[in-house]
Amino acid sequence: TTRYMLIIVLLAGFDPTMGKFYHGTEAEDEKRAAVSTAFAFVLTSAIFWTGCLFLMNDFLAERLLGGAGLVVFMNLGIVLLFVQAMQTTGETYLYIRKRSLLFVSLSLCKLTLNVGANLTFIIALRLGPKGMLYGELLSTGATASILIGYLLRQNGLRVRFALLTPMLKFGLPFIPNALSASLMHRVDRYLLQELTSLADVGLYGVGFRFPFM
Repeated sequence: TTRYMLIIVLLAGFDPTMGKFYHGTEAEDEKRAAVSTAFAFVLTSAIFWTGCLFLMNDFLAERLLGGAGLVVFMNLGIVLLFVQAMQTTGETYLYIRKRSLLFVSLSLCKLTLNVGANLTFIIALRLGPKGMLYGELLSTGATASILIGYLLRQNGLRVRFALLTPMLKFGLPFIPNALSASLMHRVDRYLLQELTSLADVGLYGVGFRFPFM
């Protein structure tokens, strides 16, 4: 839940911004510049925020998971935050290019890899909750690598600094809107953690998913 909300800040509204600036011009060079500039910003933001979170990992483990001894889970979550930012940016590019077949194919491959990895890490290797994070990291990392490779092959890395200011002006207002929507649906986890236990939060999270399938 925390990772879901942190990624909103990390992306800084650059997923809709990429689409706006991509479709705002007919020139192919301008389209490629918009995509690569948005990607460069997200990459820089991801490096900055994950670096800051690693400096606070003991505090975050204590506050969110109930003990500094669980810092390994926090570290895996921080790495996943970075990888998910890359995946989201790549998926946004497929979306604005209307590459629906590639999007669905990658999503199915990720699901298959994730299920297989979870069965291996959790059941065969008996890694428990850590195995779930390893499985997610493996499947998300593989998908993100393919997506970013495709994005860079199509657009290169041609950062246009003149685009950054208008992109930020367009994207930043999305942060409070997205955070408010996220909090409306997810703040109950934090309330449950304070009133009951982290185990109850986990059970609630599982039950919460069923009506949204």
